[in-house]
Amino acid sequence: MVDTFEDMANTNVQELILLGRIIWILLLTLLTLSYLTVGLRLWVRYRITKSPGWDDAAMVVTLVCVLQVLDWVLLIEFA
Repeated sequence: MVDTFEDMANTNVQELILLGRIIWILLLTLLTLSYLTVGLRLWVRYRITKSPGWDDAAMVVTLVCVLQVLDWVLLIEFA
């Protein structure tokens, strides 16, 4: 069976849309897991061991930087 160019183009567009949705789901899942991980670590360090360190501050700064990058991606994509 011979596919026409329009059929192949339509299939490629549908695959790209599906791939984009998969990437967004992965992005939101991993970002949620990152927030949970950092939050639980901070809770343990501050409440249980009462010994926060510079590494905790570095994790918070890194999480904020990742959030800023994602904001820029959203701004570029949807603006």
